[in-house]
Amino acid sequence: MNIFRYFGFTAHGDEYRLKISCGLFNRREYRITSAHINYTDLRQNLIMKFLGTVAVNISCAGYGSAKNHLPVLLPVGKEKNIGKTLGKIGIFGGASNEFRPQKNGWWQYIWKPVITAVMIFPLHIFTGKIFPDISELTFFFSVMSAVPLLWFLAVGFTSFFTSGVSFCDSKIILRCSNGTDFHTVVAERSHIVKVGIRQTVFQQINGKCTLLLWIGSEERSHFRIKSLKLSDAVEICKMLDYNINECF
Repeated sequence: MNIFRYFGFTAHGDEYRLKISCGLFNRREYRITSAHINYTDLRQNLIMKFLGTVAVNISCAGYGSAKNHLPVLLPVGKEKNIGKTLGKIGIFGGASNEFRPQKNGWWQYIWKPVITAVMIFPLHIFTGKIFPDISELTFFFSVMSAVPLLWFLAVGFTSFFTSGVSFCDSKIILRCSNGTDFHTVVAERSHIVKVGIRQTVFQQINGKCTLLLWIGSEERSHFRIKSLKLSDAVEICKMLDYNINECF
């Protein structure tokens, strides 16, 4: 269905307007005002991350909101060429992180797969003692579950080394992960409609926090950068015109 839906995909535009066409049997054409794009989202999975490829989506009212339609701007392309390909509409790559997770914050990125992995085989042994007839089956599931856990562990480590925040002129660039997907989000600073800083008890002791940013769009989702230094998160909020010094 996606092959038919995005067959002959083309995107043209400049800093003012975009023209997107796609579809084989049901040809669609969209005209989008660039100023009405809430943010662009450069998405990758772990394999794409290491191959240096990226898929570019945009958040814009009316585009990609229909069922089974994705807000695609570039189905796949080389990450290093994004600036050349989409620079005219304000999408660029290569900017390094100005604010990044603290070096001692790696545990927050990998604790879920690590704890799950530690619990799997003791759970298999415990279940095998109570139900010895299915011990071979539980052992099989324990071994098979190690594969996705290793994948999540690799995603967590990669996210720790690549997550962060940077600024370029009037834009903010967020790098984070959600599940097994990596996101590089580019948005105007004025499009940030809500900020949040969260701290656990342990983060308060270590002076770290999780920064949450909401961007004005039809979606209710937000982006999180974990294990930031608290003072860095406060500085980011200041640069977005959210002065929260009195809270910390």
